[in-house]
Amino acid sequence: MLKLSGRSGRIQPQPMFRILAEAQQIEALGQPVIHLEIGDTSSLTDPELQRLLREEKLLTNSFGYSPSAGEPALRDILARQYAEEYGFPFKREHVVITPANAAISQLLALLCDEGDSVLLPDPAFSTYQLAIRFNGLTPVFFPLREEVGFSPNIAEIRASLDADPKIRVLLIDNPSNPLGIAHSSEVMEGLASLCAERGIALVLDQTYKNLIYGEQPRRPKHRPTTFYVYSLSKDAAAPALRAGCVVGDPAIVAKVADYNSLFYSCLPKPLQLTAARYLEDSYLRQVGRLNRIIEGRIEAVTAILRPSKWISFVRPNAAIYIYLNIKRTGLDSETFANRFLHERAVCVCPGTGFGPSGRFYVRICLSGKEDELYAGCTALVDFAASVAAENARQDSAKIL
Repeated sequence: MLKLSGRSGRIQPQPMFRILAEAQQIEALGQPVIHLEIGDTSSLTDPELQRLLREEKLLTNSFGYSPSAGEPALRDILARQYAEEYGFPFKREHVVITPANAAISQLLALLCDEGDSVLLPDPAFSTYQLAIRFNGLTPVFFPLREEVGFSPNIAEIRASLDADPKIRVLLIDNPSNPLGIAHSSEVMEGLASLCAERGIALVLDQTYKNLIYGEQPRRPKHRPTTFYVYSLSKDAAAPALRAGCVVGDPAIVAKVADYNSLFYSCLPKPLQLTAARYLEDSYLRQVGRLNRIIEGRIEAVTAILRPSKWISFVRPNAAIYIYLNIKRTGLDSETFANRFLHERAVCVCPGTGFGPSGRFYVRICLSGKEDELYAGCTALVDFAASVAAENARQDSAKIL
């Protein structure tokens, strides 16, 4: 039997897919499971996007190679959107088309050498830690604390940079997955300014940038050290398109295109051309529809969860998640999630995959089937109370 390389051990799957696989095994035995673990918006896909994709696949020119940097029409539309958002003259050469998950690994490989460090929030999207370690880099965390609304502290970030001269990249998602929080304009301006001052790259994952509820934050001034990562997976409700981008310094963007060329030549042309047509014509309507749906679900879910004395949370103002502190139940996140799945047939995502602070948190997603969402949240409140009571009885028995 052939032996795997040492490097292969650094390839690890995203943790939410592990508990999803466990849930699917239960379903295979005939037990229905309520899914709240995966950030999948595909149940809310716009029929117009589906129509455009069917139409594009029938065109005779849809099955040739695309440029490794992406279809020019799609790059041009994204450059125009970013220019409008940031007041900076982004052009086609500032944009490369690549799946957003891949973009994280690509940028880290291009901006860091093995042994360098990457500064990131705790908690943050699980791919960050996995990509950092795969590239032979060291993660350095700065805390996001529930008691202050999970807002980054610029002074603490500055201190982290002072303490580790090997930090080459600050990587942050805004809005945040798993928190469902959009950070303030002042915080994001402070991060962009600090990174420019220190000469390190700010990689800003904006996958949920169009899913912000209430007052829209002002975009920070663009700096040459900032790179934006975006995907149509969530706000276009089309994760299977794998249509994402990196926007930033043309020299780095060109190397991402080379990376694409080396590993998979190009993304499928019909998907890119469909994405371009959709962004041009129908996208804003879909974003508005999705925002209204998720805002309504946040209102309903917080009403279900708020009365529980066993969980706490910061009400989301963005994205499609709620991050729940379950420490008062007496269970850690892995135990809570596994027992909840096997005892109540509801699947939630343990917080441990999002950073060291996630030991007593679980993430739930708001974008699945609406009836399952409310039933799952109701079951979670009941489960939290029951395990807390169970632990209290055990503690009393120990005293006696």
